[in-house]
Formats: sequence, structure tokens, C-alpha cells
Amino acid sequence: MKLYIEGVQAISDSYFEFPDTGLALIYGDNAVGKSSLIRAIAAAISYDASNRDTRISEEQKLLGILQDGSRGNFGLISVGLDEARINISGDLINEAALISRNGRFKGSNPRFVITNVVSDLSWIMRILTHTTSVKVSDYLKDFNDMIKRYEDVIDGVAETKKDLFQKIQELNRMIKESADSQKKIKEKRKVLEEVKQELKAIQEKISKEAKNDPNREERVLEINSQIREKEKLINKSNNIIAEYEKQIRNYNGRIEQTNEQIKQLEQKLRESRETVEEYEKADIDLIPEIEAKINSLKDKRSKEQILYDILKRTHSMLENEHSGEVVCPLCGSNKINPAEVERITNEKDEAIRGFDSQISVLSRKAGDLNEVSKRKKELSQSISGLEQNILRNKDDLTNYQRDLDFTLAQLHSEEIKKSELSKQRDNLQLAISAGNRDYSDRLKSLQSQIKTFETEIKDLEMGKKYSQINIFGTNYPVETKTIDIFDKGVMNSLSDIDDHFQKLRESEQTKLKEEFNKNIKKILKEMSFDLDIYVDNNFNILARKKTAEGFEILETQNLSRSEQATIALTLQLALAQGYSPEIPIILCDGIYEFFDEERRKRILSYADEFGKRNNKVIIMTVVKEGVNHPTVGLI
Repeated sequence: MKLYIEGVQAISDSYFEFPDTGLALIYGDNAVGKSSLIRAIAAAISYDASNRDTRISEEQKLLGILQDGSRGNFGLISVGLDEARINISGDLINEAALISRNGRFKGSNPRFVITNVVSDLSWIMRILTHTTSVKVSDYLKDFNDMIKRYEDVIDGVAETKKDLFQKIQELNRMIKESADSQKKIKEKRKVLEEVKQELKAIQEKISKEAKNDPNREERVLEINSQIREKEKLINKSNNIIAEYEKQIRNYNGRIEQTNEQIKQLEQKLRESRETVEEYEKADIDLIPEIEAKINSLKDKRSKEQILYDILKRTHSMLENEHSGEVVCPLCGSNKINPAEVERITNEKDEAIRGFDSQISVLSRKAGDLNEVSKRKKELSQSISGLEQNILRNKDDLTNYQRDLDFTLAQLHSEEIKKSELSKQRDNLQLAISAGNRDYSDRLKSLQSQIKTFETEIKDLEMGKKYSQINIFGTNYPVETKTIDIFDKGVMNSLSDIDDHFQKLRESEQTKLKEEFNKNIKKILKEMSFDLDIYVDNNFNILARKKTAEGFEILETQNLSRSEQATIALTLQLALAQGYSPEIPIILCDGIYEFFDEERRKRILSYADEFGKRNNKVIIMTVVKEGVNHPTVGLI
């Protein structure tokens, strides 16, 4: 693996070489740039040119990647320069980064840096011990799709319950206002009926008196007949008006519902377009190139596998009693060096594992890009459907509005007709009282009261705008039955769903915790470390030591620096092994000095073995040149 650095602190235009797997040491005295080299690598592997989030996070500052305008000695850029460049290339990685002096580092992924780069021990220990339940659990959940899916459902249910609760409150208010309005209508109808009864009584009294006057009786009978005819026409007009009002409420409901549907569709359309824009940033065009590279690697691996199998069988034959009869399958010679065969066999095995790692990384990348391509295509089709649906709804809205305007015009015409009929009826009622001023004045008063009450009742009826309520895109009647359906029925069902997915999430978290603890335990055992480290149900990291009475929980801050450094390294290795197999680099800065000589040898040997076994390179800073490990010296 090759590293090129330009403009990083005191390091300028320099090339460094590291192995692709195993352990590599960066050695040198204090203040020669070891930590700067570590931070430069961290910058490159956490750089994402497609990310436009330019905010500086606390984690980025602590890591020392970013340039802070308020502090001249903070950041990576050399004094007098405006930017720093870092490039890493190797069998398993190819990354580059550009850091500018404007206080921005485009695309840094703080979570990646937190969990895969040990920069400063005091910082990493603070992250992984004092705020573990936030940092580690969030990081781990990124590697368990089910937890994220369950939490999405739980969040969705919570949001739905919140919206539904607001709707139920609104519905209660509507019912109360409607009940108040209905009560007023009922009271006014009662008074109106009393006025009409009084008017009828006067009319009957006039008719009765007219019987005693032969000259008036025939005229009164004729007028009463005309009044009854007018009453029939008025009642017919009332029915027509009521039907028009019903149609108007229906059209208004449809218009409100359609507007709501258009609003929801347009919101979904905006979100879909934004998602497609994000997908368009992905390198979908690289899929054929990646797949071709995968096929090429598979061909090379297949050839290496064939050679490996042949060499493995040859080595097995050399170990048996007829080893002298073994002929080299590659050159035909019977003079074979068993040690050389074993060396080449191991090389082929390492090459195969390298190919497997590259194929795995590229396959995941191709799979992710194919998934993005598939979702982009589906979303594009969905966008087309949404646009057509919006147009249909807008056409419906136009038709509803046209029908509403037409019905309103008909209603207005019918109300004029009814008004004229009522006027004619009232005049007829006054005609039969001619000659009796008391009757005439009282009839006029009663007619005026009737008109007033009918107008007030109509206003109250028309003011009942709460006949329906839109809940989740569907209209429901404003009545207590609707509250029972949603408050007692739907809300309880949502709570059941919430409980169900909470249990599923807890189950997945338990599996995740157990798997993580298993990784930690395995690493501690392989390093022969006598402390027991584990994560509890809340993903807090705890350390304990076995005593005669059982286990004693240890406060992290009371542990020795050597023990704290071992915990930090153990957590990094456990995370890298179980949850980030595609990340080929683990960086450790400032922990070597805390180990005694015996533990140094043990940890260095284990780190080298771990890196080779997991196809990772562990780069660690030391104050002196390491023994039996590749080193990069800084003077």
C-alpha cells in the first residue's frame, strides 16, 4: 500500500509504503509527524467528495483533521500553504482527499472516524467509555438492517399516533362546536314552530269570522286555497334548496379531499425527485467496469486456486514415506525442496485470500450500485405515475369546482324563486285580514319573525362546516362513533404494533450485543488479557475483574493507562472484525507507549496476526523501530 502526502504539517511531497495486511509501525521521536501521518490517512479514508455537508463536527475537530481559522496551529495543512493532498493506493484500497484552509473538510464521516481510527487515546476512551450508549450503539446499528427497519416502523407509528391524537382532539372540538350549533338550531326551530302555530291560529280565526260574513267567506276561501298552493310550491322549493345544499357540501368535501390528496402527492413527488437526484450522484456507470474487474479477479483467483491445490497435494506427498518418488507437477523435476513448496503454497493461499477480499469489496460495491440503479428506475416510474395522478386529481378538482359553481347558481336561482313565492304568500295572508288592523299588524309581525328565524337557522345549518373530517386521506363523519373507531380502535392497534416492533428491536439488539461480546471475548482471550470487557443491554461498555466473591465492576478512569489502551484497541478490533469487513485500515496513535515490554510484544504479534487473518493493515505509531515488523521511519 502506497501513501503520498503533500502539504501536511512538516511532511511535504513524501511517499510511504506499508504492507496491505498485517501490522505496520510508524516510528520516530516526539514531534516529528507520526500523529500527522495517522491523521492524514484518516482524512483520506473518511473523505467523500459527493458529500456537501461542510459543517465542522466536534469529532472532526478532536481528530485534528480540520483547519480551524480561530487557531493557527490546528489542522493538518503546512504553514504557508492553502491545502493538503493525501492519496492512498493498494490492493484493497484506493482513496484520496483534499483539505482546504477555509475551515471545511468536504465529506468527513465522523462516525467512521470515531469507530475506526484511534487518534488520541484520551479522546477515544472518552468516546468509547463515557458516551458509549450513544456512539457504539449507533455505530453497531448501522450494521444491522433489521434494527434500522424496526426503528423506522417505531418512528413511523409514533408519528402516526401523534398525528392521529391531534385529529382526535380536532374531532372532539368539531363535535362540541357542532353540538352547540345543533342545540341553537333546535331552540330556534322550536320558537319558529310556535310562531307558525300562532300565524295558523290567526288564519283559522279570520276564516271562522269570515263565515259570518257572506260577502267575505267566498273571498277568504279562495285566498286560503291560493295560500295552500303557494305553501306547496315553497315546500317544493325548500326540498330543492336542501338538495342543492347537500350537493354543495358534497362538492366542498370532495374539493377539500382532492386538495389534500394533491398536497400529499406533490410532497411525495418532491421527495422522490430529491432521492433520484441523490441516486444520480452515485457512479452507476461504473457497474460494467466493476463487474468486468470482478470477473477478471475471479479468473486470476481460479488460476491461483488450481496452483494452490496442486502445491498442497505435492506438499502432502512430500511428507509421506515415498517423498523421494515425488515429481514436481510444474517442472517435472524430482529434486524438490519441501520448504520452498510450503513457502509458495502459503503465498498462493495469501494471494487467494487477497483476491477473495477484493472480490468481496467489489461485489458489495456493485451490489449497492445495482440496488441504487434499480431503485432509481423504480422511482422514475413512480414519479411518472405520481405526475399523472396529480394531473388527474387537478382535472377532478376543476370538474368539482365547475359543478360547485353551477349548483351554487342553481341554488341562488331557487332561493330567489322561493323568496318571491313567500312574498306572494305573505301578501295573500295579509289580504284576508283586510279591514281588521289588529290582525294585519300581527300577521306582519309574525311573518317578519318567521323570516328572521328561517334566515338564522339557515345560517347555522350552512355554518355546520364540520360535517366531515379528513383522516389519513379519507373523509369520516363528525360524530362520536368516529372517535370510538380511531381513539379506541386504531390507536390501540397502533400501540400493539409499536409494542411488537419494540420487542423485535430489543431481540435484534440482544443478538447484536451477544455477537459483539463474543468478538470482544475472543480477542481478549487471544491477547491473554486478564480483564473481562463487555457491553450491557444499553450498549454501555463495562470492565470487570474476577475476585473471590465474583466479579468486580471497574471504573474505566481508575484503570491503568495500559489497561485503558488495551480496552480501546480491543474495541477497535472487535468493531473492525465484526462490523466493517470492507474497511482495510485500522489506525492506532499514542497507545504503544502505555504498554510494558512484555505486553508490547504480545500485542504487536497479535495485531500482525489479526491484520493478516482479516485482510487489514493495522498502522501504529511507536517511539522506536519495531522488531520483525514493516516500519516507516520519521526523523
